[in-house]
Amino acid sequence: MASKENLVAIYCRLSSEDGMDNMSVSIENQMNICKQYINENGLTLYNIYIDDGYSGANFDRPGFQNMINDLEMKRFGCIIVKDLSRLGRNFLKVSYYIEDYFLAKRIRFISIQDNYDSLTSDNEELGIAIKNFLNGYYIKECSKKMRAGHKNKAKKGTLSVRGHYGYLVEEGKYIPDPITAPIVKDIFKRFLLGERVVDICNHLKENKVLTPSYYLKSRCENNNRKLTKNGMYDWQTHSIYVILKDEQYTGTLINFKYSTQKYGAKLDKKDKSKWQKKEGMHEALVSYEDFEKVQLMLKTNSTRNRKRNHIDRETLGLKRMVYTSTGKIMCFGGTFSKDGKLFKSTFYSNTYDRIYVKSRVVHEVVYKDITKLIKMINADEDRFIEMIKKKQSKKFDENEIYHVQKRIKEIDAEFQILFEKLIAEEIDDIEYELENEILNNELRNLNAKVNDLVAKKKLLENKLKKIYQFIETVNQVKEEKDKLEIIRKLVSKIIVSKNDDGFHFKIIYNFEK
Repeated sequence: MASKENLVAIYCRLSSEDGMDNMSVSIENQMNICKQYINENGLTLYNIYIDDGYSGANFDRPGFQNMINDLEMKRFGCIIVKDLSRLGRNFLKVSYYIEDYFLAKRIRFISIQDNYDSLTSDNEELGIAIKNFLNGYYIKECSKKMRAGHKNKAKKGTLSVRGHYGYLVEEGKYIPDPITAPIVKDIFKRFLLGERVVDICNHLKENKVLTPSYYLKSRCENNNRKLTKNGMYDWQTHSIYVILKDEQYTGTLINFKYSTQKYGAKLDKKDKSKWQKKEGMHEALVSYEDFEKVQLMLKTNSTRNRKRNHIDRETLGLKRMVYTSTGKIMCFGGTFSKDGKLFKSTFYSNTYDRIYVKSRVVHEVVYKDITKLIKMINADEDRFIEMIKKKQSKKFDENEIYHVQKRIKEIDAEFQILFEKLIAEEIDDIEYELENEILNNELRNLNAKVNDLVAKKKLLENKLKKIYQFIETVNQVKEEKDKLEIIRKLVSKIIVSKNDDGFHFKIIYNFEK
């Protein structure tokens, strides 16, 4: 069996900035070069780690992280890459891994085309630093050129995107899509005639019209777009509103809705005043006059709904308290009479949970559980406190702090022994530095763990204080007649889930949050 020092991990990376047609940097080519080097130098391949389609500016890549995890498990002793740019294009991070991390972990690092081997080279630090810097500079320059190209295209009114629902792109211009353009026109027409958005959704579902995401997926134009869970015809009201609010259907081309300050930063939506608009750039699917009427109707409906929801939520009293098991807050909807009075209300979630539960049921279940809890506390307050303490203590082990602190003391002693070995010349400077770094890393991790455990202990103590405060509140609401007021004072969150057995409710009280 090969020794760990001769076990090699090959790392390969390819991203769009490398050029899709450049065979010299392809994954297959990288693997072949590294395998040939292994065979010619009497090494043994342990594993190949690949990141295909990941930028070199970011080290949070699955293949790279898997390699680091195996490195920490001491499963190999050498890493080989075709060249330094495959490891990454971030100057500081690449330097850290080569000059600090790999050295501390006693990992040999080889960059074949840079003629660098940490075992035999005298580090060639200046050459490596320059090459790393150029790699980082290269990716930033690519980003600048791409953004400049997009801006030039936008100024000319030329599109750099693949499509927009209702349109196709030909020679950098929008042209009506014969399949989806009539659908967009029909949506505007129905809404202008007074049809509700939810009824438009149902009409599209009944006629088996593909949702925008599934349609674009069928054209291979949005392979990374998230598809709805409930099916290709499952139109949501959100999709209708997006179409109704999109000014580009009037023939106006809009660019620069989003921007980023630098490469790798998150895209932010720009203020509408900074959008670039060019009217009459393509065939309109709706007239500008009709589009303005739709915006006015949407605004009027929104104002009416806000007023109704304000009244209902005040009456209901459970604003932002009801959630699904996936953590999504449940919305509240009501059925109104002509004079605006509420006569039926429902909590609902239109996302993947698809839960609809009557608000009356939520009230009854929660108040029943509260009544049971109050009886338990009244019957034996001390027993209730001990039960909660025991439940909380399972989440924290006091002995764990003791064992971690004991290991910290042992490391202090090991530092002294290591120093004495250096003085006695039992080890050389390099061995001392490596062992010292390993102990320092362990010490840092242990100190961080102690801080985490102390924080958990403090959190537990605060939760125990909340129990006493909760009991005081329970005693205060004993005579309260308003059920809604009792729920407000004692409950933090209500979680609703549904399966074949029906609805299930989990009530999180104030002392549990």
